[in-house]
Amino acid sequence: MNLVSAQNSSIVNVGVIVDENYLPNIGDFFNRAVSRIQSRIGLNTYSIHPTTDPQRRGCGTGDNRFDGAYLATEFYYNDHVSAFFGPVCNDDLQITSGLSAAWNILQFNFWRDYSLDLDVASIIQMSTQSATNLATNLVAVLLLFNFHNIGIVRCTDCYSDPQGFQSRLDTIKRVLDQRGITVLVDLEVDVYNATEAVPLSLILGELEMKARIIVPFFGSELQNYSTFMKATNMAGFSKTEFVFIIPLGMYDSQGIADFWSTNSDEIGNFDKSIILHNEYYNSSLMNSFMSSEMSVPVDNEAKLLVYTQLYESIELYLTYLNRAYAASSNSTIYSNSTYLLELMRNQAVDGTFGKIVLDSYSQRLAPFECYLMAAEKQGMIPFLNINISSACGDSGIQEYEGKCTTLTANVIDQTIEFVTRMPPDIPNCGFHGEMCDQKGTIVIVVAVMGAVSIAVTIFLCARKMRSGETASMPWAVSSNAIRFVDHDYKGSSDFQSMSIHSLQGTEEKTKIQEHHQRRLLGSIDQQIAIIDVFQLREKLVFDKKDMQLLFTVKQAVHDNINAFIGVSMDMSHEFFVIWKHAVRGTLADIIFRSKDDDDRQNTLSQNFTGAFVRDIVKGLDFIHSSPISFHGSLTSSNCFIDSHWILKLSGFGINRLLYKWRISAMIAGKDGGPIIPDSELHYYAPNLRSKISRAVAQNKISELELVPGEGQANDMYSFGIILYEILYKKRAHEFTEPVQTRQFYDDGFDGADDLDVGIASEAAIAQLPTYPSVPDDPEVHPDLVSLMHKCFHGIWQNRPDANMVRKITDATLKMPGSLVDQMIKNMEQYNNNLENLVKQRTGQLEEAQKRSEEILLELLPKSVADELKLGRTVPPKNYKVATIMYSDIVGFTSLCSESQPMEVVTLLSGVFKAFDSIIGEHQAYKVETIGDAYMVASGVPEKIEKKHVKEISMIALKQREFLYEYTIPHRPGQHLHCRWGFNTGPVFTGVVGITAPRYCVFGATVTVAAKMENSGMPDRIQMTVYSQKILGDCFPEFKYTKREQTVRVNGLGNYLTYWLEGYEELLSSYRGKEKPNAVGDE
Repeated sequence: MNLVSAQNSSIVNVGVIVDENYLPNIGDFFNRAVSRIQSRIGLNTYSIHPTTDPQRRGCGTGDNRFDGAYLATEFYYNDHVSAFFGPVCNDDLQITSGLSAAWNILQFNFWRDYSLDLDVASIIQMSTQSATNLATNLVAVLLLFNFHNIGIVRCTDCYSDPQGFQSRLDTIKRVLDQRGITVLVDLEVDVYNATEAVPLSLILGELEMKARIIVPFFGSELQNYSTFMKATNMAGFSKTEFVFIIPLGMYDSQGIADFWSTNSDEIGNFDKSIILHNEYYNSSLMNSFMSSEMSVPVDNEAKLLVYTQLYESIELYLTYLNRAYAASSNSTIYSNSTYLLELMRNQAVDGTFGKIVLDSYSQRLAPFECYLMAAEKQGMIPFLNINISSACGDSGIQEYEGKCTTLTANVIDQTIEFVTRMPPDIPNCGFHGEMCDQKGTIVIVVAVMGAVSIAVTIFLCARKMRSGETASMPWAVSSNAIRFVDHDYKGSSDFQSMSIHSLQGTEEKTKIQEHHQRRLLGSIDQQIAIIDVFQLREKLVFDKKDMQLLFTVKQAVHDNINAFIGVSMDMSHEFFVIWKHAVRGTLADIIFRSKDDDDRQNTLSQNFTGAFVRDIVKGLDFIHSSPISFHGSLTSSNCFIDSHWILKLSGFGINRLLYKWRISAMIAGKDGGPIIPDSELHYYAPNLRSKISRAVAQNKISELELVPGEGQANDMYSFGIILYEILYKKRAHEFTEPVQTRQFYDDGFDGADDLDVGIASEAAIAQLPTYPSVPDDPEVHPDLVSLMHKCFHGIWQNRPDANMVRKITDATLKMPGSLVDQMIKNMEQYNNNLENLVKQRTGQLEEAQKRSEEILLELLPKSVADELKLGRTVPPKNYKVATIMYSDIVGFTSLCSESQPMEVVTLLSGVFKAFDSIIGEHQAYKVETIGDAYMVASGVPEKIEKKHVKEISMIALKQREFLYEYTIPHRPGQHLHCRWGFNTGPVFTGVVGITAPRYCVFGATVTVAAKMENSGMPDRIQMTVYSQKILGDCFPEFKYTKREQTVRVNGLGNYLTYWLEGYEELLSSYRGKEKPNAVGDE
């Protein structure tokens, strides 16, 4: 449609590639825009003809995904356009950008941006939302504060188009690199962690020693960054050491919503963060102009922005057409894209909606607004002015003919405190101190440490002499030898704490803290230890019997006995009992704290149950036959499990000393609690509980003295409780409500140290049943039930000893060898089968790789597949001449309606397998099959001069020859008939798609080849005059005849065609016009 009809005006054709489902009546809009702009700038030299899609196709899916690229080809070859406006569909950008570069014509990208924008000189990026414009605004802020090193944190899946965001981020990083900005770390966060502050704060911890200037990408709106900013506060990122710059590149006429007004915590989280926001357009002007002058609805802001930036693209194009003609006086200067681009670079145009400025890369620059979130102001305040600059002094700015265009920033209010204390992008001494000379400091530190070491050595020697710590007291441990691993510990000693990370991970630390709520974790001489803490109220007094017991416990060694490290008593307010740590925790952890019932059931299988019970009995047997005599505090929490799943008894012998010291008021439980926790009282025999109560009430240690054999009988009661919990996977007793054991008090309460309940809580003892009731469970062996009843006997003399228990448990819980032996046996059997399994899996892998290779070569030509496997891109490519053939089964639709689906599949499989075999004998490539249609190309991707016409001719003749002998499998005696058609001419190719790439062939040649097949006749091979001419000139052995009627191809005119009859001896095999038992024409 001619918009300006000046008498001597030159016609300029341009292609408009948009989604007309999204932007309807785009041709009318374009014409109105051209009319207004030409009348404003006085341009009457050219008549602008916009070419749009007559079929009004949108952003298609499936086989229609690349309609925009197809339109670009039609516009270029058929309409001879001088410029493209668009496309707006993501799928079309890759191909169209490559074609624009190959054809060297202008392409105005006014909505989407693509990674090639910076590389292709003919692309003019007009969107203010482009990645290049966002990156240039970001660079302006960074360089103002001399920030050359940053970190990026991103959540790709947080964006509606993850693939598009990744492409934009690549462009941003390229611009940063060009301008001398180094990305020290690029941290990817998944959607789950991006919406949960706690896990995100743990992930962000690695940024602390890698970057100080953080640029996050978590979405298009500021509210999308709430969790991220909250996580930075949780991770301890100080606003005086870290700077957060949030870039929001999407235009929003409403500005940034003040979501923090409804949540006071939000403004604190965002405090001192810098926010870049795209507010380039005057929304009132844009709405008024578009609605009144251009008849564009303003109810959809996204559509309005597309129309606006298209209008600006037209305005820029027409302005420079006018300037080019004025400078050259050449009416055909519009076809010289290079000349037009030279005029546009580093220039500005006063547009309807504001200045349109292009840099040296033909990328539009539009300044953003820059704010600072200020908690003291209860919101955002203007922070920086970003302006267009023509200075060429900054490194990384692309110069063109000595000119530069970029963005620079300056501070609006220099009195803002944040400006004066902006931190450096790298700490003065580097992240790890590597940038500072520490030699002098090291010398001083070494000298001081040497002096301190000498003083400490003298002090320890004197203290050791005073305390009598000699070789006869191996159980005495100095508090200086202990290194605690628990940051939560706040004792009165001056111990040096060390990080949990030196011994365990964070998860392991949490697990250990849960397992040992009453205990601390530490290390002594690089050995991990469990430390029971007690309050020390008076200096401990040891008699000869006490020291002998401690020595005996220290020297006890057995496979099922945990090592006693010693006691630490040289502190003023605390006393430690120290045991070796077992890496798998305690038996209570295994029974009661597994992740779920299935996990607990698997752990306590028959083998584990038998092994644990046997280990307990063996440990008790050793203790009962040793000078220690009895355990005294056997509970599931004192049954430790080592790395080899061997159970070891811990805590033996020591409790009798603790009871004595408690009654003597020398010690108390931690925080004034009882020596025996309420949750473990049920392990103690009723007769022992009574003795403890009397001893505390009368304050007489003599009440706790046991007659020979009583302590061992009490251990067997405890064993019965543990056996009960192992077999039934539940506690023998649990308090339904917490027992009030002591008065809760504040730290400032006078006399708080005297408020404790002694050895055990009388309130808790009163609530305990005398003996636990044993439930009926058919899965528990009757002999084990009987054994538990014997262990719970009210008369302690009638309880079984360790030898009897061992015989009963060995008979009922049979298990040959140890638990480790069973594991080793299983591993040996597994290793025996592993080699054969590896060979089998390797063979399967090789077969799968071979099959994958074959499938890939079915989808792509070998040369293209080889390039993709090497990680290289395959750009779109033009071919001056190639031959394309289509074939189609006649009457296929009616045949399908009369056949079963599997019969149709079998039929097509047989035919196409033979066709594929024929192609394999020639230099050709099967492009695709769609239903019964079959497409073959020769001359791409490997060029073979004119031989491609011969290859296609031979393939068509051989396929026809095959069908002469082929009968329909489910219709014996009935033959198939096909139509063939091919054409020779220019095409362009490209690899389309990422997850399932396809090698596609485009161009008018393909369209004509399809028409040759469609307009053909059954059992005939139709070709265009272009193919016939090459056959006649170069391959006279082929026989053909001229078709009487010409063939009409829509949009291309009438074509003279020929019938390919044969090739010497193949000519005699033609069946002529008789086609018995043939499928009817479609």
